[in-house]
Amino acid sequence: MSMTGILRKNEIGRWEYADCELTCGDLVELNIGAWIRGRIEHNGKDYCFLAPDGATAIPLREGLPARMPARKRVWP
Repeated sequence: MSMTGILRKNEIGRWEYADCELTCGDLVELNIGAWIRGRIEHNGKDYCFLAPDGATAIPLREGLPARMPARKRVWP
């Protein structure tokens, strides 16, 4: 069962969903029209979502549905 929540910046400026704080290398699925699995990385200014192609970086924004991928799924 996946933990699902809404992406937001917490009171110390870290990205989280469902009380799960995100950092570089964390696997997550974001719903950006469909659920897409990727990982969290830092681009030098803020955190972003790196898509499975390894080339598409999407800046994180508040309000996106997010969930923890099932354990059996691995990167990429």
